[in-house]
Formats: sequence, C-alpha cells, structure tokens
Amino acid sequence: MGLMDQSEEFRRLRRSDSILRTTIARLGDQSGVPYLQSLVASLGAGFDCKLALVGRVLKHEPTKVQVAARWQRDEVELDDFRIYDLQETPCAQIVQNRLAIFPQHVQTRFPNVALLQELDFESYAGAPLTDSHGNVIGLIALLDDKPMCEEEMVASLLQLFASGAGKELERQSTESELEENERQMQMLVNLSSDVVWDWDIVADKLSLSDRLYEILGYENDAFESTRDAIHRLMHPDDLAYHGVWLKDFLAHGDSKYSHEWRLLAQDGVYRWFRSSGTIFRTPQGTPSRMIGVLSDVSEAKAAEQERERLIRQLELKNDELERFTYTISHELRSPLVTLSGFVGLLQEDLQRDDADAVDADCGEIMTAVRKMDALLDNLLELSRLGRVCNPHEAIPLHELVEESLTLLQSRIESAGIEVVVKDPLPIIGGDRVRWQQVFQNLLENAVKYRSPASPRIEVGAITGKNRPPTIYVQDNGIGIEPKFHQRVFGLFEKLDPRSEGTGVGLALVQRIVELQGGRIWLDSPGKGKGSTFYIVLASDGGALVETF
Repeated sequence: MGLMDQSEEFRRLRRSDSILRTTIARLGDQSGVPYLQSLVASLGAGFDCKLALVGRVLKHEPTKVQVAARWQRDEVELDDFRIYDLQETPCAQIVQNRLAIFPQHVQTRFPNVALLQELDFESYAGAPLTDSHGNVIGLIALLDDKPMCEEEMVASLLQLFASGAGKELERQSTESELEENERQMQMLVNLSSDVVWDWDIVADKLSLSDRLYEILGYENDAFESTRDAIHRLMHPDDLAYHGVWLKDFLAHGDSKYSHEWRLLAQDGVYRWFRSSGTIFRTPQGTPSRMIGVLSDVSEAKAAEQERERLIRQLELKNDELERFTYTISHELRSPLVTLSGFVGLLQEDLQRDDADAVDADCGEIMTAVRKMDALLDNLLELSRLGRVCNPHEAIPLHELVEESLTLLQSRIESAGIEVVVKDPLPIIGGDRVRWQQVFQNLLENAVKYRSPASPRIEVGAITGKNRPPTIYVQDNGIGIEPKFHQRVFGLFEKLDPRSEGTGVGLALVQRIVELQGGRIWLDSPGKGKGSTFYIVLASDGGALVETF
C-alpha cells in the first residue's frame, strides 16, 4: 500500500471514528422517537446525505413501511412521505434480511420509484432492523443525490447501529401493544357491568375499577383501593369466613375460584357479590398475583332466597293441608256419629210410639245438623281466603269496632260488660269485609270468655316513632296459660270442649291478618288473668295509613 493509500485509509478511519463517537454522544440515554431521530440526524449529517430514515414494517401489511424517523439535508417536500410500498424499491431487499448498497445509478436500477426521480437520488444504502427473535421489523437507510464513495464504511456503521435501532423499534412496538391492550382492557372495563380487580400479592397492592363505587353508591374517593378498605365494608359474618377461605385458597387452591360475600352500600344495605378469577403462582408454587371480576348478584340472591321461602311455605302448606284433612275428617265424623246414634234411637221410639222421646231425638238430630252446618260454613269461609278478594281501601278502624260492638250490643248489655275504646284509632288499609270478620271475631271471643265479675273489654292502638301502630283487643276474662298461646290459632282448637263454637274462628282471624300483610299474637299471664290479642301490620301490605 502506497503512502497515498495509507493516508486515505487513515482519513476514512478518522471520519468513521468521528461519526461513531458523535452519534454515540448524541444518542446518550435517549429512547423512543428522540433516540431514532437523533440516530438518523447524526448519520445523515455525518455522511452528508440528502435523506436518512428509519422505517417500521407494518404488521398488518408487511409489504409496506411506515417512516418512524427521518432527517433531510435540504428543505424537501416530504409531507406525504409517511407510509410507502416496498415493491420495486431498494428497500425490498432489506426486508429479506439483506444489506442493500447501491453506490450509484439507483434511479436506473429502480425506474418505477417516483420518489427517487423526483428528488434526483443517485445512491442508496440500507440495513435491516431485527427483533430479539431475528425477524425483520424495519430498516435504516441513507439516500443521496451524489455517488456513495465510502460504501464499506457506510455499510459497517449502518449495521453497527442497526442493532440498537432494532431493539428500540421492538421496544416501541411492545409499548404500543401494551398501551393498546390497556386501552382495550379499559374500554371493556368501562363497558362491563362487573368490577374488574387485580391483586399483586407480593406487594399487597389492590387495583379496582370504578364500577365498584358506582354499584355501592359511593363517590370515587369515598374509600381507598386497598384490602383493608374492602374488609371494612364486608359483612362481619362474611369477613371471618373470607379470611379462613383466602388463607386456605392461597395455600392449596386451584388456579381458578369463585367466592361470595356481602359489601355495605352507601344506603346502608349489604349487597351480594360473587368474586371469580385466577391465581398466578411462581414455579415454586408461591402465590404472586390474583385477577378477576366482582359481579353484583344481589338480585339473583334475592330471587334465590325468595325461591327458598316459597319452597318452605309450600312445605308448610302441604303439612297444613294434611293436618286440615285429618282434622276435618275427625270433626265432621263427630256430628255424624251423633246423627247415626239418634237415628237408631228415633226408630226405636217410633216403634214404641213414644212421642216425647221422638221429640227429644229430633232435637238432638237438629243440634248435630246445625253443628255440621256451622262447621261447613266456617270451612267454606276459610277456603275462600286468598281466592275471593274485595277492593283494597283505607278503613277507619273505629268504624269496624263500632259496627262489631253494635252487633254484640244486646249480649254486652245483658252481661254488664264495660267497653272502652281508646282514641285515636288508626286508619288501616286492606279488605274491609275481611277486617270486619277479624274484629267481630276478637270482640265476640272477649264477650264469650269474659270475667264473671266486673267484665271489661278495651280496644286501642299503641303508637311509636318510625313504626306502625300495634292494635290490641284486651279483656279481663278467663285468660289462657302461656303454653296454649300458639295452640289457640289452630284449626278446630278449643281449650274448653264444652264451650260453644266450632274452633275455627281464631284460625280464620290469623289467616286473614297474614293475608293482609300483618301478624297476630296472644298475650295472657295465665288462667283468670285476662287476654290481649295484638295485631301489627307490615308497611307494604294492609298498610296502616294514619291515625284518625
């Protein structure tokens, strides 16, 4: 090698080193678009090119390249130069993972590329950019309007910086994909009616979507997105069980799970949630992360509870029907036995022509017939409850009481009973005819089982703040032992078999009160100490409207 050649080689090495150092210094610790922009600017200026660019191969259209960064020496109109087709361009060779160097006559080699003609490019050099798997994801290229005299140096430096540019392009693509995934995930979260959550077990960091605040009726900053905050909202009965369940699941659970608990809403009502998700573990089996959704299942739970209530109610009705059938057969048989016996006696007395005995027999037969007729009337009335409904209306209770007392007036006066009606009495809602039956029956019982001395009956209502009035009918009569308090509401139950009546009255009363949305119970200290029947109504059925 001559002295001139050595001098030229030294000059090229110095220039290559200068471009290398300048480019490295310019890149610094930059990343993203600034990194790529600095790279093409440094290489373009260093080699005095007309255009330097980094392009990204489009995933969905691998025959096209999107310009990621570019530098131009002169003011060149390149506003539309964003995405271009690789076909019949010098860049097509690069995406085949090959270096492309065309030191001169590039327009002649690629006559169909308009940009080469318009900007009068003479030379082209480009290198592929690959990802960590060796796949071509882009290119870096230099274009000039004069021949390229140092193509080896250009090729060497392009290949050198192609590695870093490829990594940067891959990182950008990964970040873009993550951002797009997060955007889509957030869109799904916003569209979802469920609460999306993510628990980093190692850092004990919980992330919740804002949907939880919306479902529970809280402002978005009402409580923090932490496990402690959620535990404070959890129903006490569920919290203890949840802690035991979670500990066991983290230690031994499968990858997927479903679990239910209640959280306190802003309105003070607990809502049911079902948590479903997946747990991630390290290769050693240590729990690292849980993700999933919280679904508001309050309505489903309410429907399930209503279903269970109806099943229990049906079972009770079936049991009641069995008892009803047995009791009817027993109670109806009693007058039939009486009838059968006296018909036999009647035949004997007729044969003896004993007129007095015949009259007595006929009297007993009529008594048995009337008893059976009364039984059948009461049973028919009981069977109609719930099927025959009169209009729902507001009823002044004092009117019902006065009407019942009017019907009993002669018996009350003959027995010398003191009747006290404590005003004001409420206005109640419901079926007037049925409520009349209730108070008629209760007052009639109070008259029937009155005290022998100084009998007294009192009707009134106990009122209290934020609760419906409790209506009562009280007497100072014979009283009932506490052990029989529930029994008196049974069908055909008569604590004194010798007393008049069929034993259906209080069963009828209880059924009417329940159908009107209320509850009735008996309070009596014991025998000879009087009785008080209480009625209280639910606010949504047979509602107590106001005091009169």
